Amino acid sequence: MPQPLEAPDIRPAHPRYVLVGPETPLIWRLALASVIVIGLFAALYMARTVVLPIVLALLFSFLLSPIVRFLEGFRIPTPLGAALVMVTLVALVGTALVVLAEPASQWVSRAPEVATELRLRLHGVMEVFRRISEATRLVERIASGPTAATAVEIQGGGLRGFLLGRTWGFVAGLVMVLFLLYFLLATGHLFLRRLVTVMPRFGDKRQAVVVVRHMEREVSRYLFTVGAINTVLGVVVGLVMYALEMPNPLLWGAMAGLLNFVPYLGPMVTLVVLTAVSVLSFETLTAALLRPAAFLALTTLEGQLLTPLILGARLMLNPVVIFISLIFWAWLWGVVGALIAVPLTMIIKILMDALPSLRAAGALLSR
Repeated sequence: MPQPLEAPDIRPAHPRYVLVGPETPLIWRLALASVIVIGLFAALYMARTVVLPIVLALLFSFLLSPIVRFLEGFRIPTPLGAALVMVTLVALVGTALVVLAEPASQWVSRAPEVATELRLRLHGVMEVFRRISEATRLVERIASGPTAATAVEIQGGGLRGFLLGRTWGFVAGLVMVLFLLYFLLATGHLFLRRLVTVMPRFGDKRQAVVVVRHMEREVSRYLFTVGAINTVLGVVVGLVMYALEMPNPLLWGAMAGLLNFVPYLGPMVTLVVLTAVSVLSFETLTAALLRPAAFLALTTLEGQLLTPLILGARLMLNPVVIFISLIFWAWLWGVVGALIAVPLTMIIKILMDALPSLRAAGALLSR
């Protein structure tokens, strides 16, 4: 009796490559990893309006969760404790904004006038830069030809119009951060419990709990410690500026404390702005340079002695990595990205240390 015909097997007998496997060439694995990383960062950039509030809420939840757990010790329900923490936070931030809004808006509105007056005060120094600028423009005209545009018109209402145009986006992002932060604090350990539930093996469940707890503890300690140091720095700077009769000393103290969250770049920006305002506010150059010199001495003492002494070996990040992360996150998410660059890098390092395949890369981020 004839046997029924079977469909021929058209599958390759010996597949050469799989997507990722032990036999995959190293160059292919590196290329795939590069594509994944580039795609991830592109998604973070394109979706920054949504992703950035979520990241901020997570970081603030790391900072404020210990306070909510402390209130739980007094038999205060978690949702009520989270509400108390949120009300206190909003009250403090709102008070600071009300106090600092008027002097800050005055300096912003005077920005063109301040630039002109500063140019007159520093005429001798600016003359050198003017000649260099003229030479540069001459070279550009020669290179671009006679049809090149010779003037640039600044549209959009100036600095004030630019700031007002960003107001509604800032308010919407702030409301999103506040609501998400409350839900993260009020739900307590809900996300951790859900994460443990989806893990297949007991070892994975235990490792997930250890990693999340370690991440929360380290980021919370870092943010709390650096926040306390920057608050003390801001108060001291404000008192010193008041003693030296600097206009709006409270504004400069708040600026010094806030921008000090950005290592290296933040104090530099504060020093430049403080120097410019001091030059405009005092007649002699010696008196004008006294205020920025005092700020430079304070921030040097804080950065070289106080912060390393208090943090010790807790922040085990390479200074080069910190600087590169500042540039990268500032490029990706602007000023807010620069403010949160260090804690984000800490989280990435903790995750790398927890995954065996990425521990070598995590070691490159260490001090």
